[in-house]
Amino acid sequence: MEAWIRLTNILLPPRQARDLLDIFGSPEALFAASGEDLMERGQLRAPAVSKILDPSNGPTNTQLASMERLGARIVPCTDPDYPKALLDVPDAPVALYVRGRLDERDRFAVGIVGTRQASPYGRSVTSRLVRDLCAAGLTIVSGGALGIDGVAHKAAVDSGGRTIAVLGCGLDIDYPQDNRSIFDAIVERDQGALISEFPLGSKPEPFHFPMRNRIISGLSMAVVVTEAGERSGALITAQTASEQ
Repeated sequence: MEAWIRLTNILLPPRQARDLLDIFGSPEALFAASGEDLMERGQLRAPAVSKILDPSNGPTNTQLASMERLGARIVPCTDPDYPKALLDVPDAPVALYVRGRLDERDRFAVGIVGTRQASPYGRSVTSRLVRDLCAAGLTIVSGGALGIDGVAHKAAVDSGGRTIAVLGCGLDIDYPQDNRSIFDAIVERDQGALISEFPLGSKPEPFHFPMRNRIISGLSMAVVVTEAGERSGALITAQTASEQ
């Protein structure tokens, strides 16, 4: 698994990483290739070749210790546990970091997203909708953010349903802190999983969240925006759902 962690640490664009795996067959073979081979077969420029060949991009002791402490694991796109719905997304991550448990039932999922500044009405509608969807056996997918996302995850847990939180940072980063108890409940009650494409230690950078949104929509059969402003990131999720 260390080669997969190293591959995510390099932070190659997802499509490029998937293309390289198709060419070389495995991350181990990719890292064993020469610089000349990477340029010729992989069609890579010098900066990308340097990152791939740099051994310092391997798993750090901190990352490995955090994975053990959290009970987290990395799930490559070649693993049977990798969500099948994501395999159809052209720019799907080459691997996911997972805390908790993914289940075959999660293929029947609905994304619930919305504003961080949720109104009482938006919270009420979201909770009621999530309870009904969970009662029908559907998994709730959202982005782990404050507001509508957190309401959706909590309503799923409280109703005994399953939920997946797709995070825009490493699984070891306590963000947002106000949702820590919800995240812990998802894992401790075996009601879903926390997932991220970003390696452990990754901060919640602004550009991570649009990337996260394509995973929310990719995992979901449908996406519902319960409440959002005109500039809300939730509308990016709706747009990626439409494109997918």
